[in-house]
Amino acid sequence: LRDEFREQEREYRKHQDEVRRARQEKAAQERSARQAEYEKTRRMREAEKLDEQPYVQEMTLIEQTVAFCKSLTSTKEVGEKKEEKEIKHDLAEGMEVLAKKDDREEFYFVPTAKK
Repeated sequence: LRDEFREQEREYRKHQDEVRRARQEKAAQERSARQAEYEKTRRMREAEKLDEQPYVQEMTLIEQTVAFCKSLTSTKEVGEKKEEKEIKHDLAEGMEVLAKKDDREEFYFVPTAKK
């Protein structure tokens, strides 16, 4: 009786080992396929990196800095060339020239002194 039980137990374990081995082989094949796919995509990314120029960010920063400096120098030159011309007014006695509305400083509410 025991011998028969142990024989069945060995057959069961043998069957389980076969199932486990088959599962492991299948997982190993899938793993190797995934690894091959990963290697392929990694090589593609490395090839794309070789096409790109190195130090693109630094070059862009330098170009922006040069453009900024040029804009600063050009505005100074324009500012120096632009001068306000003084207008000569022919006014009779008792007349005066009014300033533009924008230049006037008017208080809608006159500030009061603090108490």
